[in-house]
Amino acid sequence: MPGTSPQNLSPQITGLILAGGCGRRWGGKDKGLIELDGKMLAHHVADALHPFCQRLIISCNRNEDTYRHYAELTVKDDFAEFEGPLVGLLSVLSHPTVNTADILLCSPCDTPYLGPFYGQRMSTHPHAGKRILVARTEQHPHYLHMLLPAFEKASLSAFFDQGGRSVKRWLETTDFSYVDFLERDGLFHNLNSPDTLPSR
Repeated sequence: MPGTSPQNLSPQITGLILAGGCGRRWGGKDKGLIELDGKMLAHHVADALHPFCQRLIISCNRNEDTYRHYAELTVKDDFAEFEGPLVGLLSVLSHPTVNTADILLCSPCDTPYLGPFYGQRMSTHPHAGKRILVARTEQHPHYLHMLLPAFEKASLSAFFDQGGRSVKRWLETTDFSYVDFLERDGLFHNLNSPDTLPSR
């Protein structure tokens, strides 16, 4: 909704699962559809985000029919497929159903251990909806686990138009804040290759 300030609209939290990668470390498999404990990885993440969101979007570039079982909407990369999560974020923010007052609770598809703690802490933070919030543990920041106000589309689009493709580098141009999960590092354990799956 161009030209509309975030203060003039009623915000809603929308869950966003980033599943648009080409799965190189998985031999080209769609990572979000890898199974763990009888459920696909994206399904685990969807279950974690749903209680805190009015709806759920999955950013994906294939297997849309499957992903639609877990989300109200799937969005393909508009600008260039398989160029990374920044393009997925921009494509979702550019979707006509996302307005400038919305807030995206984001997660990559390969972090199945989030549970309810992630969504609760992010969505109830005092700065929720006012600036970008990024999860951080003692190990390192988790740049794809963020609460992203949709009005940041302008800064993301400008960064993209200048050739930027790194989410971390884009965040460094914004006024983002960290949300600490210092006691919960295991929430963000990602299964980004076959050898990260739990042994049977």
